[in-house]
Amino acid sequence: MAPVESTGPPAAQFLKIILDALEGGWVGRFRQCLCGRWFFALTNKKAVCSDACRFQKFKQGKDAFNEERAEYMREYRSNPRVKARKANGQIVPGSKEK
Repeated sequence: MAPVESTGPPAAQFLKIILDALEGGWVGRFRQCLCGRWFFALTNKKAVCSDACRFQKFKQGKDAFNEERAEYMREYRSNPRVKARKANGQIVPGSKEK
């Protein structure tokens, strides 16, 4: 994107930025953050506007992962084949299974 000149009213500057983004195919980089603010993503992977929002996103993802993992482990432990292997000593608690 070309640098924007600082002359003219703010609305005109914003319109110029949007038109330049449309021409250059960068319009998809304007995104809305979890906090509601709009920002321009410098890379395709950028999903949040600041470090505080990145941390908030990480915390939310961590909770979701833990819930999914707990559900998986409940199903795994209730599996009759796993129970039988554990009873026969083939699965040692606390060790990594191969």
